[in-house]
Amino acid sequence: MLSCSRYDISKSPLAAGTFSEVFKAKNKDTKEEVVIKSVLNDADSIKQAKNEIYLLNKLNHKNIVRLLDTFSHEDEKKILLVLEYTIGGDLFELISSKKLKSIEQKNIFKQLAEAVHYLHSSQIVHRDLKVENVLLSRKDIESHDAEDLVKVCDFGLAQEINEVNPRRGSVEYLAPELLLQKEDPSELDLYKTDTWALGVILFALLTGELPFNGSGNKMFLQIALGKYQLPESVVDEDVKDLLKKLLNTNPRERLSCHQILSHKWLN
Repeated sequence: MLSCSRYDISKSPLAAGTFSEVFKAKNKDTKEEVVIKSVLNDADSIKQAKNEIYLLNKLNHKNIVRLLDTFSHEDEKKILLVLEYTIGGDLFELISSKKLKSIEQKNIFKQLAEAVHYLHSSQIVHRDLKVENVLLSRKDIESHDAEDLVKVCDFGLAQEINEVNPRRGSVEYLAPELLLQKEDPSELDLYKTDTWALGVILFALLTGELPFNGSGNKMFLQIALGKYQLPESVVDEDVKDLLKKLLNTNPRERLSCHQILSHKWLN
């Protein structure tokens, strides 16, 4: 069982992934509730954890999860990241449990786009944007004046724009140019690979599903062609236009974050 002198840590993890486990915890002195991300003891995981710590220490934005502390677990040789606790769960849980109203879709997506715009302005790309990596700071998502509802997390694959990193995020969110690998990695517009992923998340906000959900080669072909099918229930022409401009297979024509935030649907 994970233990630490400064925190009371839950026995069971809130979530477990390939490279880490996440536990709910409480600071023994301040009584603040936090989450502790325990990174598994292998070279690749440790490298990702150090990268996440480096980037989160540089960032300060209301829609990006805050890093509160870091320390090493001597006995198990793990790196532990102490992060702010968000009571609203993640976006995957939300869209799986209810159909969102238009105003809720806009509020969430606008805050998400603002977070990614801040990253890009800081010359950082996330590279693993997906509904599971969008946290919600409260359960009451109908509070439309809450500007800090959305919290982007998991910066293990993120990078500064001057780096070349062959690691990729989840296939369902990969831009065609990453999937097809037609371009030299150094010539890719990585900002536009993030905005493609924003398009995938927007589709999920509208429908509760992912746009490219086949298996194997079928999914690869859907992504390569930018082929998706919106249900007839989505009737707003402005959001259809935004989605089309995000899931554009030509990265030169795909919208930037600045253009997203200026789009009619969000204004």
